Amino acid sequence: DLINEFSKNLYYIIDFNEITVNGTEQLLNTTAYFSYIILIMIFCFMLTIFNNSSLELVSSIPIYSRLKVLGCSNYRLIWTIIFEKLLLLIIALFSIYPAIYLIINNISYLLIFFGTYERIVITFDSLLIGYSLCVIMFTLSYLFYFLKMRNADYLEVLKTY
Repeated sequence: DLINEFSKNLYYIIDFNEITVNGTEQLLNTTAYFSYIILIMIFCFMLTIFNNSSLELVSSIPIYSRLKVLGCSNYRLIWTIIFEKLLLLIIALFSIYPAIYLIINNISYLLIFFGTYERIVITFDSLLIGYSLCVIMFTLSYLFYFLKMRNADYLEVLKTY
């Protein structure tokens, strides 16, 4: 009877750690899973870059074969391709940065339609890491590209085309 009569005036002592331990563990697990998914997506994107250069090589071999038959040296052909790829890389980097800036600044307003608002902050360091990964992957894929191009049998390619 005493508890029922005076329960309104009693103070309850609640262990905050007991309540939040389960939520904190779930939050850490979810963050770990999302990090794992993001790493898989980055790896798949890097494989896509590599696959793209391989497909580009297959489609460009007939053109390179014609240039080789016309007298273009391997050295000249490789430096022409390197210059072309560096020019494309510079154009891509300078066009992607403003696009990322516009998307990041406006995506938080788009998220309001889904009932949430989250300010996304991307630092210069994270952009630099992303650009570095892309440059490294492009470099590796085009090293493979040049090795395959050097070992190509251009006369056989010209016979089929």
